[in-house]
Amino acid sequence: MITFETRIHTVPGPMQVVEIPADVAEAWLPVNGKRCLYKLFDGELYHGGFIHNGLGGYQLIIGKKARDAAGVSAGSAVTITLSPDTSRYGCDMPDELAEVLATDPKANDVFHALTPGRQRSLIYLVTAVKSTDKRIDRSLKIAEALHLGLTDPRKILPSNP
Repeated sequence: MITFETRIHTVPGPMQVVEIPADVAEAWLPVNGKRCLYKLFDGELYHGGFIHNGLGGYQLIIGKKARDAAGVSAGSAVTITLSPDTSRYGCDMPDELAEVLATDPKANDVFHALTPGRQRSLIYLVTAVKSTDKRIDRSLKIAEALHLGLTDPRKILPSNP
């Protein structure tokens, strides 16, 4: 676990990020890789990952849910605590998708042959909606698409949220 203080800032587009101090990145990456769990102050844990900032360093995207829960926004000073992400996918697998994959061996095999990032993108298509019926529907659409060799989330659900 590593804790550091920084400020949230906005980057081009709708994202808000924090810069990862170089000493934190140097200590974290060789041991844990880019995936992490983070919390703002003493709040809830969120899945995240280090991304390159284009200047040789790293940033961490701070999601809206995390910012809102902590009552912070761009310009706010925050204390970030990083913990290793030992989850299989780097995010929580929704029950609906897990069940569809468990009952469809071909879709399951294709899904697990994908890169971890592509797996997370498909998982997000399901978790982006709250209704169980919509989650089941999206899980079935993903399985059907995997059977056809489609793995790009933008092509599976072109109008995703």
